[in-house]
Amino acid sequence: FNLAYAVLARFCDKNDANQRLMFPYIDDKSCFLFHMGIEGLNVAAAMTAIFKGNTKLCDKVDESVITRMFELLNKHGKQARWLTLLASLVVVDGKPNRRNQDLVLKAVVNFQSTVMDLCLSPDQHNRRLELMQARESDKEMGSELKYHAACVNLLADCCRGSNPGAEVKARSCISLESIMHSLLDT
Repeated sequence: FNLAYAVLARFCDKNDANQRLMFPYIDDKSCFLFHMGIEGLNVAAAMTAIFKGNTKLCDKVDESVITRMFELLNKHGKQARWLTLLASLVVVDGKPNRRNQDLVLKAVVNFQSTVMDLCLSPDQHNRRLELMQARESDKEMGSELKYHAACVNLLADCCRGSNPGAEVKARSCISLESIMHSLLDT
């Protein structure tokens, strides 16, 4: 299956017609979302290729798909590549997609305690420093540091452009003080 998903990712990469062909198969009953969470399958890369750079398809993605992705993160564990997929829905060709920003942030708020890993407590901050020193981010899959960075990047992408409501929701997840504490290592 993994080879098939790699082929599908290449098939859809920067190809509008192929992206449209594969779009109907993203829902939970068909193929892509049904297979997410199966150990070793990189379904997220194929799904990212379906949406990447395709504003029309990103506009068509249903809220239930976004919610289901967060449910899968909660159920199967934290995978940075799944958040990268969500980021491809939020910013398309460098332009923020306000609708998807709002939908993703709604899911972030609903799943914040179980899915978002923002390393806000002192223990989490110290753990993150230990992982950096151990070069844990060099792991191909399952890296806690990559997941943390993907969480922060997803929040940042949700705040791109002029979307004051998104900024308020993002601030409810992580404060400016927490970000500065993390940057300044205090």
